[in-house]
Amino acid sequence: MLIRVPYFNSTLFTLATLFLVCWSGSAQAIGSEPSTRYVSATYQEFEDQFDFDGAGFDVSGRLGQRWLLAGSYAEVSAQTEEIETDWDITSARLGYMLYEGDGVALYSGPQALYISYQHEGGMSEDSETNFGAFATLRYMATLNIELNGEVSYIHFDTISGDTLLQYSAGTRFFLFEHLTVDATARFGEWSGFQVGVSFHF
Repeated sequence: MLIRVPYFNSTLFTLATLFLVCWSGSAQAIGSEPSTRYVSATYQEFEDQFDFDGAGFDVSGRLGQRWLLAGSYAEVSAQTEEIETDWDITSARLGYMLYEGDGVALYSGPQALYISYQHEGGMSEDSETNFGAFATLRYMATLNIELNGEVSYIHFDTISGDTLLQYSAGTRFFLFEHLTVDATARFGEWSGFQVGVSFHF
């Protein structure tokens, strides 16, 4: 499978990262372990057959000591001279904590992805639900900076071929005790980026 470089404004991404690195030196840390309880507002761009962009939200929480439950929703759209299309993307994940300690959190589990898509202002509509798995690694590089990476797999029949295999790398900066700014780059299918603001509880 060809891994494509994300399509995004690299200058803006670099400036935002430099600003957050400088800010993080005076920020208050939430703790020495990665946060898995949060609500996020997000903006994303990615490339499939067309260039999509849109906004959404993520939510993550714990079910006891070892289990995590997470979900997300996004409305994205693409428009060219030939076509206009809108996608509503909903995901749900159940993760099992394989390791947690020493500033590291490693978890994995099944996931489901539902997409409802419309073409040409609703003249053509369809939807599908497919399933897969994921594995996520989070690491607290400092008390204020988290680094994370992920591998995600979804079996898709119609939108992106037989499989949707995606790799991501990101960072999270604690501006205050419960507030972070997040940035993630995605590679593989649907390559692109996501930025957001998260409240941790």
